[in-house]
Formats: sequence, structure tokens, C-alpha cells
Amino acid sequence: MLVALGVLTYYVAPMAFIYKNYTLFFFILNFILILMILGLAFVSILLLPYVEIMFVKIFILIMRGDKNLYQVVRKNLQGHESRNTKTAMMFTIALSFLIFAGSTFELIGHLIIS
Repeated sequence: MLVALGVLTYYVAPMAFIYKNYTLFFFILNFILILMILGLAFVSILLLPYVEIMFVKIFILIMRGDKNLYQVVRKNLQGHESRNTKTAMMFTIALSFLIFAGSTFELIGHLIIS
């Protein structure tokens, strides 16, 4: 798979640009961008438990009176871990799709103007 992506990126995309096959060139660029967005979404999901713990610890540092709730919140996060992961994955992919669609429309707008 990685070899195919390397060939696509380093040989096919420049050849498509040189031979003025812009549809193939932009398809390859969009494909690579989508794969990068999905990769970053999966990396962010891997980091989700650590970010949750960090937020809980920051909250406990700010609100020292609620220090007794730390164990309750940790158990709640562990109990709902699968649901939190699914929700975070849906949110991350939806947000990344919106960013991707906005950048694509911006690119198309500049392409039409030029």
C-alpha cells in the first residue's frame, strides 16, 4: 500500500501535471489530502484518553474544592470510554470533512477566477 502511494505521489502526479492532465493531478492531491485527514483523525483518537485526563487534572487544579471528585470522574470516563471514542471519531471526521470541503471550494473558486 505504501509503495503504491509513493509511486502515485512521486511519479504519477508529476507526470499528470507535466502532460496537463489536471483532473488526474487534482484527484491525486485530493486523495492524498483525504488520507492525511483520516490519519490525523485516527492519531487524535489515540491521544484522546490522555487529553481527557489532562483536562480533568487541569479542572481539579483550578477547582481545588472538587478534588474529591477526581476518582468519580476518572471512573466515569473509563466506563464510557467506548462511547466517548465513537463520539470523538464522528466529531473529528465531520470537522475534518468540513475543513477539507472548505479548502476544496476555496481552491475551485480561485481556479475559476484565474
